[in-house]
Amino acid sequence: SVSIAQIVCNVLFIYLLGIFTTKNNRVGLFSALMVILADHHIYMSYWSIPNGFAAVIIPIVLYLILKKKSKARIERIFIILLLLLALIFAHSITSICMSILLISMWLLSEGHNFCVNNKKTEISIILPVFYISAMFTWWSYASGHIFELARLIKWGFSRDVFITQATTDIWTEYV
Repeated sequence: SVSIAQIVCNVLFIYLLGIFTTKNNRVGLFSALMVILADHHIYMSYWSIPNGFAAVIIPIVLYLILKKKSKARIERIFIILLLLLALIFAHSITSICMSILLISMWLLSEGHNFCVNNKKTEISIILPVFYISAMFTWWSYASGHIFELARLIKWGFSRDVFITQATTDIWTEYV
C-alpha cells in the first residue's frame, strides 16, 4: 500500500509539473507515462526502497516552489519548509539531491534574469541557504552523516584506503 501511494504521488506531481512548466496537457501526460514506465518505479511497486518515500517529497516541493500564483503564500511556505525538514530527516542522499536541485534552480533563475535583463528574482537564495544550513546542522550534530561524508571524500581522493596489508599480502602471494 505504501509503494502504490508513492507511485501515485510521483505520477500526479510530475503530471502537474509538466503542465505547469509547458502549459501543455500532452507533455504532462507523456511525462507521467515516462514516470510510470521507469524501471525505478516498477521496482518500487513490489520492493520497499529506503529512500523511496523521501523521493516522493522532491516533486511536491518543486511544484510548490514553482507554483507562486496561489493566494495562500504563508501556508505554501510553511508546507515547503515542513516538507524540506521531513526530507532532511528522512534520507541523506535525497536531501543532498534536493540541495543540488535548489541551488541549480536558483542559478538557472539568476541566469534567466541576467539574459532577459529582468530585475525581479523568481527564486530567492534564502531557501537554498536555509535548507543547506539546516541539512549540515542535522548531519553534524544529530545524525553524524557528516563523518560518513568525510570518509567517502577520503575514499574518493585517496588510493591508500583501498591498499591495505591484506591486499598487499594477496599480491605478494600471486607474484
